[in-house]
Amino acid sequence: MTMRHGIATACGLLLLMLAPVPARSAVPDTSGVPTLRSGVRVLDVRENGIVRPADWTVDPSIALDEYRTGPVAGPARLTFVSDVDSLTIEVEPGHPREFAVLLGDSVRCMARIVCQAGLTRAPGGTGPVELPLRWSRNRKLTIRARINGSPELNLLFDSGAADLTLYRSGVKKVGGIETDGEVLNHASGGSTVRRVRRSNTLEIGPLRGEGIPVMVVESQPEPVDGIVGFRMFADRTLEFDFEREKIVVHDSLPALPAGFTSLPLLWSGTLHSVNARVQTERGTFDVPFVMDTGLNGTFNLGAATSGRLGLPEGVKALGWSKGKGLGENKLRLQRLRFRALELGGTRLSEIPGFALAASDTGAVMGDLLGMEVLRRFRFFLDYRGNALVLAPNRDLGEHYRRGGRGGSGSNVAITIAILVALGAGEGARRKRRGGQL
Repeated sequence: MTMRHGIATACGLLLLMLAPVPARSAVPDTSGVPTLRSGVRVLDVRENGIVRPADWTVDPSIALDEYRTGPVAGPARLTFVSDVDSLTIEVEPGHPREFAVLLGDSVRCMARIVCQAGLTRAPGGTGPVELPLRWSRNRKLTIRARINGSPELNLLFDSGAADLTLYRSGVKKVGGIETDGEVLNHASGGSTVRRVRRSNTLEIGPLRGEGIPVMVVESQPEPVDGIVGFRMFADRTLEFDFEREKIVVHDSLPALPAGFTSLPLLWSGTLHSVNARVQTERGTFDVPFVMDTGLNGTFNLGAATSGRLGLPEGVKALGWSKGKGLGENKLRLQRLRFRALELGGTRLSEIPGFALAASDTGAVMGDLLGMEVLRRFRFFLDYRGNALVLAPNRDLGEHYRRGGRGGSGSNVAITIAILVALGAGEGARRKRRGGQL
């Protein structure tokens, strides 16, 4: 199975997920494996109460797919939803469970569920973990980490990516990566099959994780060693404090003073977004932006949203720019000035942004909220509470920096999905569920 994400279609898929499912049991299987009936290949997933529309696409060519949950300390409860059926399975760490999807009453697709390990602290460690916040040469947010006992790596900290990626420089520092599978990476500019090693050790400060997949990018698309996504922290709360230049890992959301606003996290597959309001001369529009700390600009708008807003009408055109993700094809984006963007009740006036042309429907890029907006807030990504909690900081009124290109946040973060599912068996294509934008 492969995941599929798309902000433009998330609302419709959410309706499918929440619609009543016909009350019939899973198809009996002579081998005793729970089975889900489906007339469609795209499945929604509810994981421990979190709705993930279009989380998987059934792929009959995979001998045995592997669906990995977010970090869990105890049993995980998942519900897979098709157009005609639903199937709920509970899985405990260390005890994978197999199930099947029956497509059209004839094609049986096998898969198993594995609970993803989270990051843990050394014995005796308590309290929040503070990590120094650094900036790369191209104004990307980075942290230091080690993979498989390597020397220190400089990794892009990317909330618009789910998993761990190494670029050419990172692979060299690690001493090489012996891969054992493949990733179908759907990125801006097209899809590319990449190699993956499914079990690695990750160390970030005093935090350590085992059994973590790593995708290998054999080029050097930007001046960092790779990317660490949010999934390893999906059972925690992440604080971004740009005044103190710290990222703080909390077990849960701490008590906060007055002045903070809470916004619900919206999900499309493994990617989380928040609703913001974009104002043009034609009106004010709600836009669900993916929280993308890998984007060094203000925000990017995909083709579908450009069409909905009627762009470029109602805004000031400032020229064109080229962007590129990990796909082979470049993106052509228009630089525009909007009347305002409002996030959590805070208004940013006369703000520049990038947008694909509404007619460029073949380009793969979602609606992304980048660091030139996010750095103006102290904010918490509360994964346990499923919320973004934020308050403006002293940088709120600063001028917008030039030079951040729309279309290349992290070159991976701009993808609508990393479609990965770690399969099993000789010759099976290995894909890991790790949406990135």
